Amino acid sequence: MDIPLISLLSCVMSRLSYFDDTQFLNKYLQILNINELNKQIINLKNQDISNIFDLKITNMIQINKQINEINYNNKPNILSSEYIQYISISTSNYSGIYIVANKLMNTIFVCFRGTYSVKSGLSYLKFSSFYPKNVCNGSNDGYLLGVFKVISEIFYTIEESINYLSTHFLKTSKIKIVTTGHSLGGGAASIFSYLWVKHKAKLKIVCITFGSPRVMNSHLIQKYNKFIHNKIIMFKRYITNGDPFAKLPITSKKFENSYYFPDDYDNSLKFVAITCKNIKKGRKVSCNLKHKTKKRKIKIKYHGMYLGIIYKSAANNVTNINKEIKRDANNDTICRIIIGGNNEKIRAVFYNLNEAKNKKQEFISSKIYKIKKTFFQLDYKHQDIYINKEMFEKLIKNSTELDNENLNPLISDKIVKIQHKNPNQELNCI
Repeated sequence: MDIPLISLLSCVMSRLSYFDDTQFLNKYLQILNINELNKQIINLKNQDISNIFDLKITNMIQINKQINEINYNNKPNILSSEYIQYISISTSNYSGIYIVANKLMNTIFVCFRGTYSVKSGLSYLKFSSFYPKNVCNGSNDGYLLGVFKVISEIFYTIEESINYLSTHFLKTSKIKIVTTGHSLGGGAASIFSYLWVKHKAKLKIVCITFGSPRVMNSHLIQKYNKFIHNKIIMFKRYITNGDPFAKLPITSKKFENSYYFPDDYDNSLKFVAITCKNIKKGRKVSCNLKHKTKKRKIKIKYHGMYLGIIYKSAANNVTNINKEIKRDANNDTICRIIIGGNNEKIRAVFYNLNEAKNKKQEFISSKIYKIKKTFFQLDYKHQDIYINKEMFEKLIKNSTELDNENLNPLISDKIVKIQHKNPNQELNCI
């Protein structure tokens, strides 16, 4: 089976998402500078999003070899970034969302980092995520709660990042949006794509996941599948044969409130699930439709390679031992926005995410209650509703240049105040 160009690019972006801002842009520019890849990606600029999977990658073995060498080589290589601008978003709860605008493709990628720490793993291993959570009263739609929270609490920050890059960098509204991620990142991309088309009814999106967990129950996946059928969401999910994480959480059609992939629930969507053999680097990638592939014994190592791109030890690329943004003295969640590329200095700005949610600070005096809250409860009801266009532009305006020796700051003594004007719609019942 030939691999779509957009699928390989999404796999590359999912892998790059494991790098922090000390390495991300440099790695990305080096990969784009690969001649065999560079001359193909320009074909995506005029490709209709509904037929995005029609363009196939050529010379994939040669390209993958160079990509893997770049990802595991720490030698810096300063390149021009005039065709690229990106925004990264990190919080005290989750570190690693890249929104990347590319003029050569006229495309914006929204990339979610996979599991990179014990804390990020708890996003879907908490007791509160064992069963799909109905986040809206009166609705049967259920999410894998920990992943829903990761997306919903910064959804409008992501949206305004897309709007900013589209307006100020690409300078056009005629863009293609692709969301992607590996492992936990793939689950996050799936939920983001659903919230995006529900919130932006006229805007289509591509969602491509790699080794993703299931994140939606039967009621919700039926709605998601309608968007796939109607070519509102262009969806593909890739599974390396034998990857145990691509089978989680366990599902069964005997239980209405199980978690499902689109093709689990709707046999007519078998074409969205692609299974590939785990192959040695430098070898041809062999893929087939999932339902036509013989299952193999599961092994954790099969989670470490997708479409010939190596993910082994990827989480080690997050350089700081403490990977999340530091909370403030009141234990409030802090959000950091970094903007880079476009041949400009990399800049950063910090703000209190609780202020953006308009959530009152809850004082937790008991250590026992803290443990209970960590494992049994999640604040999923509050979103960053006060991050609108005006507020986001103010944040970018107040960003400060970063020293090249400290491109991944986890703390700042300058926290920009959030204005409580023109709140956005709450996402729970969207």
